[in-house]
Amino acid sequence: MNVFNLLIAAIIAIALLATFFSDYTSLFFPPTDLSKHTQTLLLEAQGDLGQAKSITLSLKSGQTLYARNLDEPTRTVKFSCSTESCCPALEGCNQPLSATPERLKINDSIKSTVSARCVPLSGIHACTVYVGKEPAQLELTQTNVPPTFQIEGITPLTIQTTVHNRGENKADSILVQAELFENQVFGGVEKKVSIAESKKELPELGAGESQVVELTFSIQGVGTYELVLRASSPNAGFEEEKYPLTVMGKETSLCAPDYSKNEPPFLDGLDNVCRKKMYCTGCTFTFECRETWETIAPSGIDYGYDTERGEPGFTYQTWPPKNGQCT
Repeated sequence: MNVFNLLIAAIIAIALLATFFSDYTSLFFPPTDLSKHTQTLLLEAQGDLGQAKSITLSLKSGQTLYARNLDEPTRTVKFSCSTESCCPALEGCNQPLSATPERLKINDSIKSTVSARCVPLSGIHACTVYVGKEPAQLELTQTNVPPTFQIEGITPLTIQTTVHNRGENKADSILVQAELFENQVFGGVEKKVSIAESKKELPELGAGESQVVELTFSIQGVGTYELVLRASSPNAGFEEEKYPLTVMGKETSLCAPDYSKNEPPFLDGLDNVCRKKMYCTGCTFTFECRETWETIAPSGIDYGYDTERGEPGFTYQTWPPKNGQCT
């Protein structure tokens, strides 16, 4: 055998050894600590809700995990298959993996992906551990939300985003929605209130697929807002993005008298005045309702307004009683 043939034989031998060690080495080493790696994945998933965290492990035949051993006061855990090489039952399974909500079992040694994803549920985190391929996972990319927006009366705002499924499984029943929030004060307490919303549903997204989505809603008031964009799916988690939005320009008030509500006046014995609630629709602030009624109040009648006791949607008209009666 000449030198050239020896060289060829050596190259073939090295290639065969590399293939052997790549595919079978994991069978001759101690099994991966599946419980430890799963605990780490769950902690990562709890720190980034709605997003799947994954790792590829060499799993040894005979390994098993119980969901109850992974539960904590802040989370509840279940298992799920995410590949055809996994049975959703323990008995009669001829696949390398078995996963019921309560138990995960490795039937044959295999190299597999293990993933964890958590979502908020009733004050705790509901977590799913997937075994097999990476589960479907939604993410938002290429979103265009302007930092400032100019309005002239009621003006439509259209935003565009790309919804992407970066997982290895199909995502189903996808909801994409945008909400505009404003800080408003109620009883001296500031609360975040949704004032506009737009949503769109996508039936599915295949593994690795993306789709451009446009959402449009109307804006009628100037001010500083927060736009929250969210894509979610029962089997593909969610991703949420927040954007500040400053609205400038000329707004149109939709405040108008509401003649459908007509309550009788009543005597306020404390202040010795007659009061009557006068309702409005489409008002944001009390003064808008007051000013609306002032423009149509009959002349010759002294109308007063209790701004302290009013609220958006109605105001008070007051006048002195006659002979202790309100007419």
